[in-house]
Amino acid sequence: MDSKGFLGFLAEKDGKTIGFVLGTTEPFVGGNAFYLREMCVCPTEQGRGIGKELIAYLHTALVSLDVSRSYLITQRGGHAARFYEKNGYIQEVDDAVYQADLKE
Repeated sequence: MDSKGFLGFLAEKDGKTIGFVLGTTEPFVGGNAFYLREMCVCPTEQGRGIGKELIAYLHTALVSLDVSRSYLITQRGGHAARFYEKNGYIQEVDDAVYQADLKE
């Protein structure tokens, strides 16, 4: 939460947190972007539109902050990927994620 550009929202039911979405805004070519770092909905609450509402609320907030792009990293073909695709995200074909194992 102390990260520069942090933005996050909670979904609550009966005073308990049942979901959240969070990430950071950052400069990007042609404007600002949002890196969606984490999103979660309690398993017992999934399938009820809560995630869809969180994404919609996030996107509305981002537009009001003059953010023109939201991106994320997730496993291809999984449940999360299908959820994000249903909510307007597309898999970039030209981008790749690289990682370095720092333990030898």
